[in-house]
Amino acid sequence: MNEQRYTEDKAPLFTVITVCYQAETVIEDTIRSVLSQDYDDFEYIIVDGSSRDRTCEIIKKYLDDPRIRFISEPDKGLFDAMNKGIRMSRGAYLNFMNAGDCLADTHVLTQVSKAIHEHPDVDFIYGDVLYVYEDGTERVRKYPWYCSTKLYQLLGDCINHQSMFAKRHNYTDREFDLVTYKINCYRDWISYQCSTKKKFLAMGKVTCRFSFGGTSFTLAHFDEHMKELDLILKRYYPLGYPLHVIMRSIRNGKVSSRILHKAYELVFLKKNKERKS
Repeated sequence: MNEQRYTEDKAPLFTVITVCYQAETVIEDTIRSVLSQDYDDFEYIIVDGSSRDRTCEIIKKYLDDPRIRFISEPDKGLFDAMNKGIRMSRGAYLNFMNAGDCLADTHVLTQVSKAIHEHPDVDFIYGDVLYVYEDGTERVRKYPWYCSTKLYQLLGDCINHQSMFAKRHNYTDREFDLVTYKINCYRDWISYQCSTKKKFLAMGKVTCRFSFGGTSFTLAHFDEHMKELDLILKRYYPLGYPLHVIMRSIRNGKVSSRILHKAYELVFLKKNKERKS
């Protein structure tokens, strides 16, 4: 294990956690997006799964920064590594910005800190996401206030975890369930949170860049995903589960699925007007 500790006595407002494995081509962009923030009251935890490429070599270039805490050791997968990051964290609010994804700009933590001071009773603060596709296309994925409602969960979607800042106890009280789920550990976690009376705040601003591509999602993965999603929705929303079944049957139709997809684009996806040419 290779670890560098956060040295200040006072716990920071934020802990940003990056989980990585064999991420030499993308890890530096993620690190730079965090360390370039114009808000200083945060610690940065990087959890590497014993990468064999240049990932750790790249990370070590930044270890002189006292805000960074770093471990590299084998793990049982993405969510096991994320749980490690939770246990290491000291910040009042946690955010996961995994390798390849980035904070949207240098002002994100400043903007979130202002939202926290204006709404101290809120458990979860989340923003919109800039989707970056493999062909370079960028679209802003909107996450309005109703994305934290039970109905939205039953429609089969959830808030992107990279865009979310959650009070630490929401993670420490309920870590990701590695026993029941292989794929949908986060979906289980967020579905539980949305089923409670905890408070969510939608910022209405882009907080992160999410890159598509590079992940192989096979038919077997999809089948496992759907089985786990059914289990989750039955567990937390038993009375509303029939609505999910109806919506899924509608999406399976060729014509109706196209209509729903178009509606999804109109409501949630916007062109990135701030993109620089």
